[in-house]
Amino acid sequence: MLTRMQKIGRLILVIIVGSLIISPFLILYYKTNHQTYREIVVTIKSLDHKIIKGDDTYLVFTEEEGVFQNSDTWTYDKYNSSDIQNKMTVGKKYKIGCYGIRIHRMDGYPNIVSVTPVE
Repeated sequence: MLTRMQKIGRLILVIIVGSLIISPFLILYYKTNHQTYREIVVTIKSLDHKIIKGDDTYLVFTEEEGVFQNSDTWTYDKYNSSDIQNKMTVGKKYKIGCYGIRIHRMDGYPNIVSVTPVE
């Protein structure tokens, strides 16, 4: 039978080991997103709204750069995807700030974080 101190020691050990295992993945996720940030000018071809894994996700189809995702994200402290989607109009040009890469097998798209109309 384990004593109270032994149980606490095991719990602390599990927390430390778990943190050491999870931390590299969180750091990789954060760094990958921030290191792929770019700004590009695109013409909007069409806009779509989908619910993916219970979350609202907006898709933006462009003529030059393919498909982008517009969803809320905590890594960029962005919680205004609906507002951003509402600013865009099909056929017009915009400078978009986005991060991420297209991952076909996982339906991953670069995520839009800012939109500015281009004259």
